[in-house]
Amino acid sequence: MLDTENETIITNPSVKVKSVFETASPRARDVFLINDDFTPMEFVADVLKKVFKMDVKTSERITMKAHFDGKALCGTYPKDLAETMACAAMDLARKAGYPLLLVTAWVKK
Repeated sequence: MLDTENETIITNPSVKVKSVFETASPRARDVFLINDDFTPMEFVADVLKKVFKMDVKTSERITMKAHFDGKALCGTYPKDLAETMACAAMDLARKAGYPLLLVTAWVKK
């Protein structure tokens, strides 16, 4: 995901502006599992174990939290790792034919 919070629109080409990639801080991001009605809970728990290296109990707890609350925190990671893990989990789901969704968000200070 691209951080559009610091996005700059250049209206005068002679003005030198640092891009969002040069000025963005390397803050951590939360990875959230979003509930859906199509992906089996057993599959979700397996993906969490494989991608996020969770034990059985933790993956089942997070899966159930997402099921009942609509979303659940999978963990907090550096930006690049968070986005890579979310994409890896969704890729596994897509290959299996499921619409599993994970999103990343800046950690609230």
